[in-house]
Amino acid sequence: MPLLAASIFRRCVLSAGGVAGLWCVLSATAAKARAKEEIPNPPHPKGVLAVDSNKPFAEGRFRYAFRGKLTEPGGKVHNVVIKVVKKKYQDKYEDEEQAGMKAQFKAMELAELYNQNRNKKQKRARITFLPVWLQDMSCEVKADNGDVLIAKGQRVAVEPWLEGEYKKYSSNTGWVTQELLTPGAFGHFTWHKTHELVVCDLQGVHVWSTAAKEGQFLLTDPAVCSLSEEYGMSDLGQEGIAAFFKYHTCGHMCKGFMHDRPAFKHKRWAKQETTTAQGEEDTPTPTPKKSMPPQ
Repeated sequence: MPLLAASIFRRCVLSAGGVAGLWCVLSATAAKARAKEEIPNPPHPKGVLAVDSNKPFAEGRFRYAFRGKLTEPGGKVHNVVIKVVKKKYQDKYEDEEQAGMKAQFKAMELAELYNQNRNKKQKRARITFLPVWLQDMSCEVKADNGDVLIAKGQRVAVEPWLEGEYKKYSSNTGWVTQELLTPGAFGHFTWHKTHELVVCDLQGVHVWSTAAKEGQFLLTDPAVCSLSEEYGMSDLGQEGIAAFFKYHTCGHMCKGFMHDRPAFKHKRWAKQETTTAQGEEDTPTPTPKKSMPPQ
């Protein structure tokens, strides 16, 4: 792998984002294994994992997302998001689990390249993907009707809870926000650097770092659309890549690679806008536009 990710999260500690430094550690070993079939868990806090409520705060096509807490043996508590695959998809859980980790590491790698190649005169905001890890659930979670939503000891995906206004900036079916230039430019950049995939379905919090005097996107749960279709159920392959370029309009942030586009064309999807909460990866639904800070 051309890029080690040992320092990928070292700059994600922003008071505005509320992300603790503990989440900003990812080992080079885990990053090196990104391209292998077995993706090892990155370093993460250990402790008791429990949900705040038996009702998920978000629901996508494939998963439920619960707000929860991870309590370390010393008593330190972390606010987290706990994601669990719905029962009807759990026969694919192991494969999807690994594919999701692989997509996360690929997005992190390309975000680091994007940040290194930024031209501050273009006012490109920094892109940071938060870590995700796998952990066994500490207790059983039941719905009000008695159905088991999460079994004790079940493997779940865990990520930090993001403070701030959580928004969706692109989908995996072509839609990209027109209010901010960075999400579309980053998606285009990922194709330019790989000629085999586009990182999309960008969602998270847009913050301003007073110390660095720059904007930053703290993102989670990206999708990767690839020619090899190896990044899980949200990887829509060539059609997903073509859909992105059908609706992406290059701006000044695409300078240097705006003419680098795939030769194949989009066939299937219509342009869509989306809205979501942290944890959703569902099919997009229309939403009215809202104002946001520039870039």
